Amino acid sequence: GMAAASSATAGMKSARRQALELQTPAAAQETERKFWVGGNWKCNGDSQTIKSLIDALNGGKALDPSKVEVVCAPPLVYLERAKQLLRGDFTLAAQNMWVGGEGAFTGETSASMLSDMGAEWAIVGHSERRALPQLRESDSTVALKVEAALKAGLKVVLCVGETLEERESERTLGVISRQLIAVARRVSPKSFQTDIVIAYEPVWAIGTGKVASPSQAQHVHAYIRSWMTHSLGEEAAESVRVVYGGSVNAQNAHKLAQQPDIDGFLVGGASLKAEFLSIVDSHKTDKLSKEQLETQQTSHQTPPTNKHVKHVKQQQDTRLRLDVAAIARYFGATGAQMGLLTLFLASLERVFAYSNTQIPTPFAAVLFAFLSVRSRIFSVMDNSRPTLKKNDQAFSRKMPKWTPPRLAFPIIWSTIAVLRALSSSVIFQATGNKLISPPLLAFCAHLCIGDTWNTINNVEKRLGPAVIGVLTVLASVATVDAVYFATSKVAGLILLPSVVWITIASALVTQVYRLNNPGDGSEPLYPVKGRASAAWRVPFTSLTK
Repeated sequence: GMAAASSATAGMKSARRQALELQTPAAAQETERKFWVGGNWKCNGDSQTIKSLIDALNGGKALDPSKVEVVCAPPLVYLERAKQLLRGDFTLAAQNMWVGGEGAFTGETSASMLSDMGAEWAIVGHSERRALPQLRESDSTVALKVEAALKAGLKVVLCVGETLEERESERTLGVISRQLIAVARRVSPKSFQTDIVIAYEPVWAIGTGKVASPSQAQHVHAYIRSWMTHSLGEEAAESVRVVYGGSVNAQNAHKLAQQPDIDGFLVGGASLKAEFLSIVDSHKTDKLSKEQLETQQTSHQTPPTNKHVKHVKQQQDTRLRLDVAAIARYFGATGAQMGLLTLFLASLERVFAYSNTQIPTPFAAVLFAFLSVRSRIFSVMDNSRPTLKKNDQAFSRKMPKWTPPRLAFPIIWSTIAVLRALSSSVIFQATGNKLISPPLLAFCAHLCIGDTWNTINNVEKRLGPAVIGVLTVLASVATVDAVYFATSKVAGLILLPSVVWITIASALVTQVYRLNNPGDGSEPLYPVKGRASAAWRVPFTSLTK
């Protein structure tokens, strides 16, 4: 057990340093957020023990609703009973819920049913439900549950956190970002301000007796708030409550509560004991001042083990570390997509050649039109496009005044798709009705580069790298247009508006970067290690998306 704790401490070094680099804006740290304490009773108790626990809670001091919010999550079968017995200054949460509404879903409970039973909150994405082999809830399932809960009027405790293996391999921040991105793509920034509490649960500390030190927990919480600032805006980051959940008890709660970015706790085993009320009282603890926090950060630096000496030395000379793996992933994914797309076109050519039939021009035109809007089905990375939903995160950043109206984007891109299809059809005819030719391969490469840029900009939300990415897209479409012109002037002229639009888009993305760049060096043009990474996926699984 001590060895695992030591490994976890060592693995925390990367998260600690990165969180230090990405400190929350001062305004966010100074915002007073109501303390939140949740008691997750898990699969424990019977009618009598539940009543005894509620009696103990009811016998405690009255809560000050302006200072602290206390939520209890009994097993589902006792939820309605708890509503009847529990004092009015406590609220109730469900430990789980179904991903959608009512219907033929045997054994499930919808959010509207939970609300009808008296629940005001739902715990979603708890590490036990993510990790237990019998359950294995995915990020997308968690995101659907959050969306369903909010639609039904429930508030959400969104649990995020990393396993010991992920921490030791220095993937803590990437894992947390990935889990947050899945939810942020389905709900509005305002929901994080008012209806979502984020619970950071280091999985290795749940039910083990191990607990992240106050300094360690603070640094991960600071990173979460920094992620919120960069991805959803300062207003959401200032308001969202980020609570800690990892073997919290009466002995460590007050030390943890001193941390400026820890806004409360999600308590497990200790919520079944009388000490839960002592944990609730930790909301009265004064937060550390900036000077005290800096002293704590210095005094809690753990000397590096031999395993991490090289890693620490590398970090002494640089503030932010280049994410070489991300660059390799971008090139690798683009190359893999290009390979699959080329193989697909070559296979089509072979099919027609085998039947001794020339490929019809209308067939090629439809094919190029499809690829212009759905080339991403060949991608091995998540590169979902932004939608026109009001709460889509692609439109939550500060935008230049000259940004086209939101409804103009699908019109523009549809027009570009038509022009791409027409110009490529002309090239198809000019090259002897062949799908595989240098001009059309250049066109396919441009599509693949554009899909990778979309991953960087709309999924990973890396502002700086998105600028480099869109300029690469611009260079690729300019190259395609030049090759088209050399083959057929008509095709080059038809494709030219696409070059003009992507030039405008490049200026727009660059200006968005300038408006949203914190200016503290934390958002460089190169990809930074520890930020969000798009999920790998099997090609052809997004045909209808």
